[in-house]
Amino acid sequence: MQKKLMVNTSGAPLPEFIRVVEYALNSNASDIHIHIGESVSTIYFRIYGKIIKAAVVHAEYINKMIASSFNKLSISGTTDGVFNSTVMQQAILNLEQCSLRVQTVNNYPNGYSVFYRIVHHEMQYFSSGVSGLGYSQEIDYALKKALISNGGLIAFSGTMNAGKSTALQACIHEILEHSESNNILTIESPPERVIEGVTQIPIHESAKDTEEQIDAHYNSVFKSLLRVDAQVIIPTEVRNRTSLMLLEKAVTTGSKAITTIHSMGVVNTISRIINMGVHPKNLGSPGFLSLLVHQKLAPKVCSHCALPIDAEDKSDMVLALLDEALSISRQYSNTDKVRFINPEGCEHCLYMGIGGRALNAEYLEPDEDILRSIFLHGADELLQLWQDKGYKTIRENAIDNMLSGLISPEVVLANFP
Repeated sequence: MQKKLMVNTSGAPLPEFIRVVEYALNSNASDIHIHIGESVSTIYFRIYGKIIKAAVVHAEYINKMIASSFNKLSISGTTDGVFNSTVMQQAILNLEQCSLRVQTVNNYPNGYSVFYRIVHHEMQYFSSGVSGLGYSQEIDYALKKALISNGGLIAFSGTMNAGKSTALQACIHEILEHSESNNILTIESPPERVIEGVTQIPIHESAKDTEEQIDAHYNSVFKSLLRVDAQVIIPTEVRNRTSLMLLEKAVTTGSKAITTIHSMGVVNTISRIINMGVHPKNLGSPGFLSLLVHQKLAPKVCSHCALPIDAEDKSDMVLALLDEALSISRQYSNTDKVRFINPEGCEHCLYMGIGGRALNAEYLEPDEDILRSIFLHGADELLQLWQDKGYKTIRENAIDNMLSGLISPEVVLANFP
């Protein structure tokens, strides 16, 4: 990292909090975690998926800093009110350079933690639409084609911190730039940034509400959108069976729907959608399903200090992976470009050895054979058919990224078994 974070406990809490956020931004952090104990608190940054300790500070001062930021920077309508460290709370904090999505939780036996997700205000990150996300050429083309078509469902799946929300933002920009759709509605809980030209419907999830109350509010808003002439509806996630049924109705009545769903792969997404209540005959109907993408982010090697393949003693598992990679890759015939993360790092990567995160993905673009299989058999015979069609699995995509020198063999072994 850059020089060590020093928190000035003699300074005013709010300006010092803003300085900590600025430090996190300069460190390329995506999240700030603060764990508060009885006497001391620890500040951590998540940088390219890695949790790094940034500072240890007296708990009394951190309490003041958190309360001051929560009470004075919260966007109206997104907070549970005055900060209370004894209950779970949520908020969106608005700063000049970014917003912070905040979640507090209680720790046993005492203390609490605060998790801040950093949301950059500027939209220039998405100025190139989906092309700037890092998909393979095949997925990039399929996604662009799905976005300009009328109607149909586009769904992104993956674990937390897989870039699904970023993909939704890029899709919105792509539609605004390259299609004639002029009525885009989003359902967000709550909106993280203002998008000009889009109708954004906020859902506030109060920590005081039960999961049933939150879902009921979300679905009520979703249902009301079906009564308007929406060309594109973007509910940020499929929450439950009710929201999926509303999504199904939106698609069957002619709207394009773009959303996210938790699953372990594109074929598993089909299984989940069917198990949650969509009949295979509807899911397999022409025009219903446009595209499924399953993705995961993995740390990239720093291009300035990465170690060449000959400089590293390779374990048996790495050697086996390299042999497998050459046997299955359709793009690479040697391992000359393979690079390893340098544990020493350099000034360019803040001495972490990591130079960002690479997007690894797999996709399913239904054709007549796939739709017929879903229509007749659900997801039972789909995996073999999908593989027979020549689709790359997310692991195969990660292996290609490894052979190109983008991610290291250890990263593939840890993240793509």
